[in-house]
Amino acid sequence: MINLRNDTQPVVPVYHYAITFPQLIAQAKEIQLEDDDMARLRAGYDLAERMFDGLYRSQGSAFINHLVRSASIVMAHGGSIPTVLAAMFHSAYMLDCFTRSRRRGYKPDDRAILAGTIGPDAEEIAWEYARLKWGKREAVEEHMKNLNTYSPVIKSVLVVRLANELEDFLDLAMLYRPNYNYRNRIAAIGEACIVMADNLDMPGLGQDIKKAFEVTLAGKVPDAMVRSHINAYELPRQHYHEKNVIDHTLSRIVRGLKRWISNSGNAQEKTRTGKGNR
Repeated sequence: MINLRNDTQPVVPVYHYAITFPQLIAQAKEIQLEDDDMARLRAGYDLAERMFDGLYRSQGSAFINHLVRSASIVMAHGGSIPTVLAAMFHSAYMLDCFTRSRRRGYKPDDRAILAGTIGPDAEEIAWEYARLKWGKREAVEEHMKNLNTYSPVIKSVLVVRLANELEDFLDLAMLYRPNYNYRNRIAAIGEACIVMADNLDMPGLGQDIKKAFEVTLAGKVPDAMVRSHINAYELPRQHYHEKNVIDHTLSRIVRGLKRWISNSGNAQEKTRTGKGNR
């Protein structure tokens, strides 16, 4: 049972999950991850860093930190490496951050891009994550009822869903979102998430979810700290892959001119000092 305590201000617990790439690699080394899997992890992070550049969450943290910590949560509770990698890309098809994309409309052609980097097994989990119904009591209860009939892929999707749910509520993050009824969400799916984690053989994950929910329900942040960002995640600037052809061309011309000026200056300096003559 999730307890709601309003009598005391809780101390926000410290969770030992990775939130940066070096921390994630340290965690992977701690569990003695194979070299091939370490390479997949590095390649996945490098792509995620480019895809989600400039995106921020409502509480003010970079979106890549959310993805890394989601992956860390899965890893910490014994998830497979494909599931860990899928957790790092669980928003790929929802935010649609692929090259030349225009957001909110994932395309099947993009699957090859992701599969080529993190592997088809991890990509399939990320793809199904975007298609799986979640968030409402009826949907979560349906998953609970059918859990024993689900394929390993869908069970992995549910693990990623639970990891995402936990990461959303860490650090009292939901309290920084304006006009978001996190109490209703916890009431609707909170208990089911905890039981589902147990049924997926991840009781520790269930306990961390329970703790995060309880602390959130009892927590409070100053009104002045609540920010205007809700779900847009974006700073008011264009991302590199959203610039049009003219922007790209002008950028290349400017960079080329800068290189030419720099090289010309270096050549003149060598000539003046005699270093260019042998």
